[in-house]
Amino acid sequence: MPKSSLRETVGPSVPFFDERQLLSWGFTPEEVLTALQRLRDPDRPRNLVLDYGTTALDVKHKGNYANDRYMGGLALVGPDGRVIGTGEAFTEPEEALQVDGHTGGIANAAFAVARVLEAEARERGAVDAGVANTRNKIWALMACLGDDRAGEIYKCKIPRSVIDVDLLRVQEDTTSGLADIRIQQQRSGRVKKGDRAIYFNAGASGRTRLTKEDMLEIARRGPFNFNISYPGLFPEGMDGDDGASLDQLVTQAQEFCPMVSMDIHGFTKMEHIRPALSHVDLFNANLVEAARVFCGETIDAAEELTDGKKHALHRRLFAAMQPFLVSPTGRTRMFTITDAKGCFIIFQTPKGDVQTKYVASSCSDIPAKDKTGAGDVRFGMQRLWMAREKAKAWQSGTFNLKDAKQAVQIGQIATTLHIQGRQANALEGVTLARLARVAQSGEQFKTLRRLRGVLMNAA
Repeated sequence: MPKSSLRETVGPSVPFFDERQLLSWGFTPEEVLTALQRLRDPDRPRNLVLDYGTTALDVKHKGNYANDRYMGGLALVGPDGRVIGTGEAFTEPEEALQVDGHTGGIANAAFAVARVLEAEARERGAVDAGVANTRNKIWALMACLGDDRAGEIYKCKIPRSVIDVDLLRVQEDTTSGLADIRIQQQRSGRVKKGDRAIYFNAGASGRTRLTKEDMLEIARRGPFNFNISYPGLFPEGMDGDDGASLDQLVTQAQEFCPMVSMDIHGFTKMEHIRPALSHVDLFNANLVEAARVFCGETIDAAEELTDGKKHALHRRLFAAMQPFLVSPTGRTRMFTITDAKGCFIIFQTPKGDVQTKYVASSCSDIPAKDKTGAGDVRFGMQRLWMAREKAKAWQSGTFNLKDAKQAVQIGQIATTLHIQGRQANALEGVTLARLARVAQSGEQFKTLRRLRGVLMNAA
């Protein structure tokens, strides 16, 4: 259980801001004084981690979709309600299905983090005084929702007792992000039972574009980790300028935020992220996404690569990523590439030294029930532990590859619990300290029962 109080772990003191910075954000000289006053407000809300970007209500339904042209793939729906590239009309799932939907996008990690924070609060006996009534929640979400039913459902499902949702803002006359996930009910020819076609309508979050008000609010919150999810899913926003807006967001956030990160998606292209890759602090992708973006290679997500093929792919990925690691930034940097069995780490010290390591998951033999949000949860738990337990080491440059390995392992264990499905309730009672102790143990787990048993005895 963490020794520090909630107040001590979120938003330390706001860094010094001068007129130059606010002018660079787009404020006029006449607006600067008011903006500075808001920045220095002692009663401003504060957060340790702020996740920014994509919202998606994930709506799953089963049927016979063997002839769907996007079976096994992704379709991006434009603001006109038609699939980009084909012009095919898209119809949203009916409201009854939406009500049972899953809050995806930036809420994937938030749900798992909430379970951990709730467990810690119960151990402190501080659910009311320490969590529910404070404005200084550790984890915050910042994104746009539409003024539709999907947006209402999305926001209402998030556990507000421990997750700050004040920055989930509604835009009038827009739809909310929604993923229509069509699951094949039975095998039909080459289409297997469980194969999926995903139609994604970015809605209001697809118009995400950095504004001066956004930057001011991020700075007021003073997060240690500011995370951007997902470049490539802002088709009507900052995806349209070859990564310049994303680069500006990363650069400006790094002026006051020690750890700026981004996570990519199946729709991300190199053009969306190239300028920011040379200096972003943390970067995360799965193996399929990374191979496509960095190497131009297409990998079947359902195919399990042999160790030899995977190792060779990691070498090609490292070679493709090296140009973005040539010049040291003076900051610790960490790229993670995940697959079903483990995670490939590329680690760079503030001086520019680069190390790599593949971290096999200690839980990969435990089968998954529902992989929705698996990558988000792994990366989210990694970031939570790094920001809360290793903040001083990260800022001082003493955070090392061993620490990076432990951060990844914590994320892997939490993800194994998460992918058992919400009905299994496998994250119940699990704290960050328990996850860290089990990660350090080095034990390999074959069953969920054994993993849960060791976690609950790791007090």
